[in-house]
Amino acid sequence: MLTKWFSRSFVIGGYNSWFLGGLCGDNYEGTISNCYATGSVTAGDNSYYLGGLCGDNYEGTISNCYATGSVTGGDNSHYLGGLCGSNLRNGTLSKCYATGSVTVRDDSRYLGGLCGDNFGTFSNCYATGSVTAGDNSYYLGGLLGKIYQQCIVSNCFWDIETSGMSVSAGGTGKTTAEMHQQSTFTDWDFINVWNIGENQTYPYLRTVSAGDINKDHITNFLDLCIVAEQWANEK
Repeated sequence: MLTKWFSRSFVIGGYNSWFLGGLCGDNYEGTISNCYATGSVTAGDNSYYLGGLCGDNYEGTISNCYATGSVTGGDNSHYLGGLCGSNLRNGTLSKCYATGSVTVRDDSRYLGGLCGDNFGTFSNCYATGSVTAGDNSYYLGGLLGKIYQQCIVSNCFWDIETSGMSVSAGGTGKTTAEMHQQSTFTDWDFINVWNIGENQTYPYLRTVSAGDINKDHITNFLDLCIVAEQWANEK
């Protein structure tokens, strides 16, 4: 079980790399909650199961998590997602999001802004990162690259503008403006789980640090500058 962990590390794999994630490679029947990863994940040709947070979620549970780093594979790379590469055997993802880009070259498949493919359940999740592939690539989606029978995708969304994708194997595509409005996210808990800067930000988990003023998931000098500017304007 991983709870309240975070990673800012860059993960790099070479040729024929498997199971790479910003936080963990494979969540096998485990639980990940209230965690995040911000570093990029990069691998060479013939690589499988790459995710911004987790490479593969196999009968595991991931909730209240997010990833912001880019995910990049080479030629003939499969199962890549902004949050996890694949969700296998009744795995569950809920209340999660990914904002990093997903990029491969030629002859690749199963790519999604959130997850490459889904054999399980997704609920109350979204993705905003671009999804880009080269020639002879297929099963691409703004949220999910492919889903299988009896899988469930409910109350999930992706940004059709920032992702560059008008299609997804599951979820509902929205414009950036719509993704900045609370009314888009029906049946989401904006009291205990989520918050949003109306018409300014995407939804963000209330686990975000109080010092992260601009909600970019990094508490740094930029946040201090915003506070200083607001203070100066109040004088």
